[in-house]
Amino acid sequence: MKIGISGGYRRYGDEAFKKLRELGFTHIDYNSLCNQTNPLYKGGTIEEVLSKDKMLIDAAGIVVSQTHGPWDYHKDGDSPEQIKQMHDNMKIAIKATAFLGCKYMVVHPFFPHGEVLDPTPDQDFELNVKLFKELLPLLEEYSVTLCIENLPWKMASNALPERIVEMIEKLDNPHYAACLDTGHAMRCGIQPGDAAKTFGKYLKTTHIHDNDGTGDHHEFPFSRRCKTDWSYFSECMKEIGFDGVFSLETDPKADLPEKVHDLSMEFLANLVSEIAKAAQ
Repeated sequence: MKIGISGGYRRYGDEAFKKLRELGFTHIDYNSLCNQTNPLYKGGTIEEVLSKDKMLIDAAGIVVSQTHGPWDYHKDGDSPEQIKQMHDNMKIAIKATAFLGCKYMVVHPFFPHGEVLDPTPDQDFELNVKLFKELLPLLEEYSVTLCIENLPWKMASNALPERIVEMIEKLDNPHYAACLDTGHAMRCGIQPGDAAKTFGKYLKTTHIHDNDGTGDHHEFPFSRRCKTDWSYFSECMKEIGFDGVFSLETDPKADLPEKVHDLSMEFLANLVSEIAKAAQ
C-alpha cells in the first residue's frame, strides 16, 4: 500500500521528510515545481535548488511519486504569453522531476478562455495536443511520464476525464497518462469512482481530497457535508487495477499548534490508508 501527500510538511524544516515517514506516509507529491516563482524558473540550476531536498528525501526513505508541473490560475484565460511561459517552464520541470528520481509529472491542460464556456473547444484541444507533443523528446530523454489532470470547471471542457482520455489516445505514447483529482471531479458533478473508470488503464497518479460539489475546497476525505462516495471510489480503483500512490492534496491549517498539527497529519495518513486498503 502506497500513500502520499503534497503539503503540510514544510513547517518541520529539515526534518520534514523524516517526519512524514514517522507519521505513516511512504511517498510525496513534490509540488513546489508548480509555483512559477520557483528559483528554477528564474535562472537557478537544478542542483542548486533541489540538491538539499533530494538528500533529505533519500535519507528519510521517502519516495517522490509525482511532481506538479508549472501552472498559474488566470481567471480570464491563459494568454499566448502565459502559455509560452508555462510551456517553457515545463521543460525545466521535466528535468527536475527526473533529478528527484521521479517518473510522473502532473500538468494542467491549458485553457485559453478562462471562466467562460470554451467557444472553440476543438481548436483548444488541438493546441493542448500540440504543446504536450512538443515535450515528448524531453519526456523520452528523462524517462518522465506527463500525467494530465482533470480540472474543476465544466467550461474547461478539454479538462474533463473523457476528453483527457481522448487527448492521451491522440498523443499515442506511453509517456502520457492521467492524474485523477477527486475534488475536481466532484466540483464538476462527477463521482471520483466514475472518473477512475473513465481513465481506466491511463490512470497513474492521484490528487485525493473532498468537497460538497460547490467549490474546490480541498477538504479532508469523509469531511462533514462533503459528498464523495469513498467506498465506491475504492471499488472502482480496485476494478481498474490501480497500483499507484493514493496521494492526498489536502493538509492541516498551517498555524495549528505543533502537536495538533502532528495528530492531524497522522489522521490524514490513516484516512487515506483506509481508502487505499479498500482498493486492494
